[in-house]
Amino acid sequence: MIMTLEEYYLVNYSQCNVPYSFLASWQGLAYPSHVIQSVSFALEVLTIFLIMSKTPVQMKTFRYQLLFGYFWCTLINLLACSLATPYVYLKFRGGFGVGLLSWLGVPFKYQAVTGFFALSCATSSYIFLFEGCSSSLQENKFRITRKCFRIVYHSLIFLINSSTFFIFFKSPPDHDSTKLNVLELDPCPTSEFFNSDVFIMSTDQNLIGFYVWFLGPFILLNATGHVLFHAACTIYYLFIAPSKLVSTQTQRLQRLFFIGAVFQTGIPLIFVAMPALIVAVIYSINCACQDIMNLAVLIVELHCIAVSLTILTVYDSYRKAMVQMFFGCYSKSEKELSSSKIYMQFSDLNTSVQVLPNFRANRNNSRPFVNLSH
Repeated sequence: MIMTLEEYYLVNYSQCNVPYSFLASWQGLAYPSHVIQSVSFALEVLTIFLIMSKTPVQMKTFRYQLLFGYFWCTLINLLACSLATPYVYLKFRGGFGVGLLSWLGVPFKYQAVTGFFALSCATSSYIFLFEGCSSSLQENKFRITRKCFRIVYHSLIFLINSSTFFIFFKSPPDHDSTKLNVLELDPCPTSEFFNSDVFIMSTDQNLIGFYVWFLGPFILLNATGHVLFHAACTIYYLFIAPSKLVSTQTQRLQRLFFIGAVFQTGIPLIFVAMPALIVAVIYSINCACQDIMNLAVLIVELHCIAVSLTILTVYDSYRKAMVQMFFGCYSKSEKELSSSKIYMQFSDLNTSVQVLPNFRANRNNSRPFVNLSH
C-alpha cells in the first residue's frame, strides 16, 4: 500500500519528537529578515545617492562599474530579505519561500531562478569592477581596449557563472511523490515541510555530486582567478611601475578607488564565507540542523549592509561627503542656535535699557505732593 503525504503526516510524523525552536520556524527566518531589510534599505539609498553625485569627475567610468555591482548586491538583498526569503532544507536539496512573492502565489522555483540569476550577475560584477580598474591604466599591456572584446569577455564569464541553471531543468515534476521520497533522508523535518509548497531541486545524487564537487568549485575558482589577475595587473602598473604620463592627482584617486574596491570585496565576503563554512559542515556531517541553516541565511542577508558600510567608509570621497552631510548639518544647526541665543540676549539687554528710563520717569511723576504752607 502506497502512503500519501497526508497519511504520512497523520501516522508517521505524529510519532516524531521534534522540539520547537523559533529560529527553526519560518517566523524565525522571516521576521529577522524584514528587520535586516529595513536597516539595509536606508543604507542602500544613501550609498546609491553618494555614488551618483559624489564620485570625482576623474573617476566617472569607475562610478558606473561600482554602481553596477552594487545594484546586483541590492537586488540580492531585496530578494533574500523581503521578496523571496529562502527557507532551505539542505538534506532535501529544496526549500520554499517565506517572502512577498510566495504570499502572492509565485512558485518558489521561479523565485530560485531569479535568485540564481542575480547571484550570477553579482559574481560577474566583481570581475567587471576589477577589470575596469585594470583596463583604465594606459600602461597595462593586458587591458581590454576594444568594446566588442570586453562584451565577449564578460559574456563568457556570465555564461560560466550561469551554468548552475541547468539543474532547474532536471527538477522532478511530481512534487508530492518527490516530497514523500525525500523523507527517507530525514523522516522528521520541521512541520513547515508538510504545510508549504516545497520545491525539490533534484533527487539525482550523481547530478548533486557533480554540482557540489566539480561545478561549484570550478565557478568559484574561475571567478577568483579573474579577480586576482586583474588585481595583480592593477597593483603592478599603479603601485610598482606607475605611468609618468598621468597626473599625480589622478593616480592618487586611482589608488584610493582600487584600495576601496579591495576592501569592498574582501570585508563583505566574510558574511558569505562564514555561512558557506556552516553549510559545508552541516552537509558533511549529514545533519538537518534547521535552526543553524536559517541562521546561515540570516548571516548572508547581512552582506549588503557590510557592502554599504564599506563603500561609505573606505572610499575617501564618499566618506567626506557623508561626514559633511551629517556633521555639517549638525554644526550649522549649532551655529543657528548660538546666533538665536545671542540675538535673544541682545534683545533682552536692549529691552532692559529702554525700560530703565521709563521706570525712573514714572517714579518721579508718582511722587506725592507735599504742602509746605503750614
